[in-house]
Amino acid sequence: MPAGRPTKMTPGVIALLEEAFEWGCPDVEACLHAGINPVTLYRYQEEHPEYCKRKEALKKNPSLKARRTVFNSLDNPQDAKWYLEHKEKDEFSTQINKKIGNDNTGTLNINHTVTPEEALKERGIPVPGVELEDVE
Repeated sequence: MPAGRPTKMTPGVIALLEEAFEWGCPDVEACLHAGINPVTLYRYQEEHPEYCKRKEALKKNPSLKARRTVFNSLDNPQDAKWYLEHKEKDEFSTQINKKIGNDNTGTLNINHTVTPEEALKERGIPVPGVELEDVE
């Protein structure tokens, strides 16, 4: 008979950990959900190094679900506009980033939200009814 205490990493505990990891929980929260000490998880990972890869893959599930949700909503013009403003910032963002100063104290970055018309104007793209001569 082997000496020592029985492991707390039972199939039920591992299932609870994996459920929490699928929600994107960090290790401490997943351990709380499973009712174990994080040290128990880390000891298990040392004994089963392949589990670290599985854990990190499970933690990606919320991002995958969010991506799928965004993709499925792209037929809605508002959602498509939001997507382009965030993923294709150079072309569609309504944020203008300006750098001011370059002295020994560093560079100050300023983010400024503008209307879509102002963003186009800032990039030098003609907008009906807006004069481009105001662009610096």
